[in-house]
Amino acid sequence: MNKKLMTALLTCLSFQTFAQNPTFNYFDIGYVVWRPDDFSLSSSLKGLELKASKTINESLYFAGDLNYISKNNNSLTLVTAGVGYMNHFSDNTSFFAELDIANISIENGGNETGYEATVGVRTMVTEALELKGAIEYLDINGGDSSFNLGTAYMFNERFGAYFDYKINQDVDRFSIGFRTSF
Repeated sequence: MNKKLMTALLTCLSFQTFAQNPTFNYFDIGYVVWRPDDFSLSSSLKGLELKASKTINESLYFAGDLNYISKNNNSLTLVTAGVGYMNHFSDNTSFFAELDIANISIENGGNETGYEATVGVRTMVTEALELKGAIEYLDINGGDSSFNLGTAYMFNERFGAYFDYKINQDVDRFSIGFRTSF
């Protein structure tokens, strides 16, 4: 399975297009599903996802993410906030690396703080379609690596839709929603 994910990530680099670089100025709002490996999709945790990114200069950006999920009156909140580095190494492809503070809060279970490190590639396949591939490492009382594959389609210069899929050993995360770029 890991070979397939790495192949997909590297495929993002091989598209020949004439689009501009992906923007790091956006706000996403969407529906998220966390499906533990031993659970069916109908018994998964579901909820709200908010993501934002804002460039500081040509190489740096701020980023934040909030996932609020629940099932049967039990809820979990994961919040990350940090800074990232981007390098536009071609006319349509950007490398990025991000370091975030992460906090997870479980209803009636307390909260824990740690960090998340992400490296990846974002590429514009067309002027409207973006593909993303990333590797994430989340360490909150024990580390866990994930592969993140995603896409965003812009209906016009400011509004679009996105889909993300995060894969790791314990939980798969799907999210779909709307994006506004600024």
